[in-house]
Amino acid sequence: MKTTFNHSDGAFFENDGASLYYEEAGTAEAPALIFLHGGMGHLETFNSITPKFAPHFRIIGLDSRGHGRSGLGEKGLRYEFLQNDVEALVKHLGLGSFSILGFSDGGLVGYRLAAFTELPIEKIVAVGAPWRVEQERFLKENRAKITGDAMRERQPDYF
Repeated sequence: MKTTFNHSDGAFFENDGASLYYEEAGTAEAPALIFLHGGMGHLETFNSITPKFAPHFRIIGLDSRGHGRSGLGEKGLRYEFLQNDVEALVKHLGLGSFSILGFSDGGLVGYRLAAFTELPIEKIVAVGAPWRVEQERFLKENRAKITGDAMRERQPDYF
């Protein structure tokens, strides 16, 4: 059983003008676990831990666009594009449910996938991927405005 990524046993798929490289290892019939690396990294970043996961998961590593063996494409690099690339990989592989282990930018992409898609994500582990403080303040301020009186005022026919 292959337990690490090596930048030679994978394949490419096309998405939105970029040729993207991925590899699979681990146990083919086990639940899928997608590894998403951070900025300036590549899928081999995880090789110190993939042997622990390989017996229990179908592990999938993706070189983000512009990293490792993946091309950048014409559009450049934005979290939105990285999110779309993972969505395309999931479709390309025909995955049902899956989990994500993301480091740094990879964790942020995992957050975006959970927040903005309807993909059947089982679990997300995000390491070194903080959410922006400005967003937290915005959410807290808006949540504070949601009161029973405010809801009755906005939707009098419902309450």
